[in-house]
Amino acid sequence: MKSRALIGKAFKLVMPLISQSASEGARPTLHASLGDDVRPGYYFGPDGFSETRGAPKRGFRSKAARDQAVEDRLRAVSCELTGAA
Repeated sequence: MKSRALIGKAFKLVMPLISQSASEGARPTLHASLGDDVRPGYYFGPDGFSETRGAPKRGFRSKAARDQAVEDRLRAVSCELTGAA
């Protein structure tokens, strides 16, 4: 049981260094929705170390994330599941 408590304490010490609050975490999504510098295909995430925390910035999209067939399928399934047109 002591090791579990020690892991919990270590977790509480480390998490503030590599994460952020829910409200801060929402900022990239809000920026992507409302920012005047947003264009189709842009991705926004945190600008900090390893993109885990920080202010919104335009991020890199991997080749897989730019796959048009996957994008089209995701859109079709999302529309089907939500009833959106």
